[in-house]
Amino acid sequence: MFSNLASVAGVPFVTPQGDVVSRPGYHQGTGVYLALHSVDEPDIPNAPDRAQLVAALRQVWRPWASFKFAGSDDRGAMLGTILGAVCRPALPTAPGTMFDAPVQGSGKTLAAEAVATLVRGVRGVAPWSTGQGAEAEMVKRLVSLCLEGGQALVLDNI
Repeated sequence: MFSNLASVAGVPFVTPQGDVVSRPGYHQGTGVYLALHSVDEPDIPNAPDRAQLVAALRQVWRPWASFKFAGSDDRGAMLGTILGAVCRPALPTAPGTMFDAPVQGSGKTLAAEAVATLVRGVRGVAPWSTGQGAEAEMVKRLVSLCLEGGQALVLDNI
């Protein structure tokens, strides 16, 4: 049935050609299977007008709107991370994102978790182990997470 299953997505995604895939099932062009419950199917127009695009961008940005970014470059990098996360299921490769700030408690983990939650649908951070044998255990954990094929992983305080 699926001649070329590349991945499984749990949220709607955008193809490299700019098509929005929002209906559950196998998408022939990307090889991605979109696993949604029918009640989760969003109503996304095929050809949105400017007002609809602006409204969608405002909705997407809401979880990050209260963060105190240093400047427009930082906001742009965050938006790029968000949009990259939404497009990632249809891309053969995509960059990771690292979050950094000059002070603790600035919201880096929360911002990263919000992106991971967007694509995974569940919250959670993979704690970094310390102590004797920690490196070997972390390697095992990372390999198993990669084999699982998760679309997002947050490693905090490494």
